[in-house]
Amino acid sequence: MKVIIACKLTDGITPEDCDYIGVDKGALFLARQGIHMVCAIGDFDSVEQEDLKLIHQFSREVVCLNPIKDDTDAQAAIEKADSLGYQQMEILGATGGRIDHELINLRLTMQYPGRVILKDDRNLIMAYPAGTHHVKAGDYPYFSFFTQSEDVLTLHGFAYPLERRRITCYDLYTVSNQLIGETGTFINEKNPVLLIRSRDEKKDS
Repeated sequence: MKVIIACKLTDGITPEDCDYIGVDKGALFLARQGIHMVCAIGDFDSVEQEDLKLIHQFSREVVCLNPIKDDTDAQAAIEKADSLGYQQMEILGATGGRIDHELINLRLTMQYPGRVILKDDRNLIMAYPAGTHHVKAGDYPYFSFFTQSEDVLTLHGFAYPLERRRITCYDLYTVSNQLIGETGTFINEKNPVLLIRSRDEKKDS
C-alpha cells in the first residue's frame, strides 16, 4: 500500500491512484490541486488561517503539531504513515531547501530501508536493506552509493564494478556510477545502503 507525502517544497505532482498525506504547506498545495488527503500534518506555521480552512476541507484528519518539538514535520508525517500501515512512502518536496532538514530526510530513508523514497526533478533516493538488489536504467542515469556504517559492496553491470569491496561512511568513490546495459545488480552484505539516483537536468514536464 503506497502513500505520497507532499512536503512544503512540493511544486508539482502527477496524480496517482494512491493515498496522500500533506505536510504543512504541502497540504495546502494538495488542497489547491483538489487532491483529498488521508491526513494533513504539521505545525502549519507557513499557512494562513484561511488556507488552513481549505486544508480541513480536503483532509480526512488534520494533526496540528506544536512548533516547539524535537521532530521535523516530515519525520512526524512518516511516523504517521507508518502507523497507518503504509509500506511504501514516496516523499515529494523534501529536498532543495534547508540542508539540515534535507540531511534529516536522507537519514529517515536509512531508518526505513526499502520503504521511504525521496523524489524530485533530479533525484530518486532510497535506502536498501542488506541483500541482493536489481536496478534498471531509467530517467536517473547516475548511481551513487553511501553507507552509514561499514559494509561490503558488490556492483555488477556497472561502468565501475566492485567485487566485495569494503566501504565505510568516509568513502566517496562510490559516486556517479552508471549502468553499462539495461540492468545492474548490487549486493550490500551487512547494513542498509543509501542509493541516490540522479540526473544533470530537470525532466521536461
